[in-house]
Amino acid sequence: MQKIRRLRSALLVIALSMAAVGGLSAPAATAAVVVTPGMAIETTHFRCSVGMVAHIGNGNYAITAAHCFEAGARVRDHSGNEIGWYSNQLGNDSTQSQVGYALIRLWDNVGVSASLGRFGIRTIDTNPIKGEGLCKIGSTTGWTCGTITDVSDKVFWTTLTAADGDSGSVVYHQNADGSAAFMGILLGRTFGGTEEIESANYLNTAIKQHESSLLWWIS
Repeated sequence: MQKIRRLRSALLVIALSMAAVGGLSAPAATAAVVVTPGMAIETTHFRCSVGMVAHIGNGNYAITAAHCFEAGARVRDHSGNEIGWYSNQLGNDSTQSQVGYALIRLWDNVGVSASLGRFGIRTIDTNPIKGEGLCKIGSTTGWTCGTITDVSDKVFWTTLTAADGDSGSVVYHQNADGSAAFMGILLGRTFGGTEEIESANYLNTAIKQHESSLLWWIS
């Protein structure tokens, strides 16, 4: 795997301590919050993007890049609403063998949706092809599109544009009916200038090895 620059964005530290995982409790309900692919997710220290949403066991989860993980850290949306906490991690994206994921357990009063705004994710694409067109939605650069330049067993590389805070972004292509097919999550930029994507196929396999009840939210 090529060396990559992680695209999580550092935030100003405004607190000096965090509650332990065992002491976490849901915040008081305010306005309804719905977690969707591509939205910003922030802790005290970093901002990343949601790659996909899923149901695991008895709860809903947001999935993002492994290197975004902060054990037990409470997670907020860009408006400051608490949505859940970082609960599980596999890998840290530092090498090909360390490509994985981070799971955010969402509070029970937080909604989830596979909507991308103008359309929704309806299918999962497990076969990225060199030369194929695709797009991503990230919390920093929003919608950008490009093509696949190369493919390996866990990741593929693209001409997408991304910046700090886009780590974990949802990557998709458009289906013939106008809906979206989930293709993977953005990991970062290689020193060669391409954006590296963890494939939906590998992500699905990796999560199911530890969380066999995984069900992707689709529209």
